Amino acid sequence: KQWYQRRVRAYLIGILGGWIYWKYGQVLQQRVKRMAEWKKWVIATPLWVITCAMQYAVVFGLYDDIKKARVDIKQPNMADSIAYGSLDRITWPLAITIQILLCQSGLGGLINSILSWTGWLVLGRLTYGVYLLHLGLMRIVWVMIRHPFYFNPDFEMGVWYAGILTISYVVAVVLNVCVEQPLARLETLSYRKKSGSSGNADK
Repeated sequence: KQWYQRRVRAYLIGILGGWIYWKYGQVLQQRVKRMAEWKKWVIATPLWVITCAMQYAVVFGLYDDIKKARVDIKQPNMADSIAYGSLDRITWPLAITIQILLCQSGLGGLINSILSWTGWLVLGRLTYGVYLLHLGLMRIVWVMIRHPFYFNPDFEMGVWYAGILTISYVVAVVLNVCVEQPLARLETLSYRKKSGSSGNADK
């Protein structure tokens, strides 16, 4: 499949969620504000449990089948594989969209407070740099390893994950300071110059 065939469902679900919030966001916020606290809990708790269960199923849905394939050398269940392959790229963005709508409408609670932390703004500006850099850093690390490495959920894997994540963010900071911010500044100055010249021409 082409990349757009794999991702178009997530894009469409995200667009639909954005349209729902644009159309009904203020109405939902006003209704939630008028609700009693116990009603908010009654509505929000099942939705959060269901969406978290959906995300858990996407991440760990084939864990048993993959484990059997590696340990017992058995082929994964065909029905499970087909169901997972058909629904995983719909389930995850749908759960994320529902959670975003819950947070925006005032039903996020503690999760909304955590996600609204201002520190995420700084980390969010570095995520694209981390995305560009982490694969190259991973390849460098794997090439430098001088002993067998097994992808098992143990302490060693956690250490590698934390180390590569930290190095990726440190290098992303350098990339942001040396490349992204100067280019953004130049772009802003060029737009100002163009807008100023067009204003003078109109006069």
